[in-house]
Amino acid sequence: MRARNVSTAAPVVVTDVQIQFGSLVTLLVKLAFAAIPAAIIVAIIIWGAVSILGLIPLLMH
Repeated sequence: MRARNVSTAAPVVVTDVQIQFGSLVTLLVKLAFAAIPAAIIVAIIIWGAVSILGLIPLLMH
């Protein structure tokens, strides 16, 4: 299989997306549920970083 030359690829512009209201609601509900574990993971990472940075002054003495 031969690789395509990227410089000859035509740009694509999306002008309209038609989606049913029920499908859009379902997509957004799934997105909201997926954001919950992601937010928890980010909070744990930030908590860990702040905890480690908070220990630095104690370790300096």
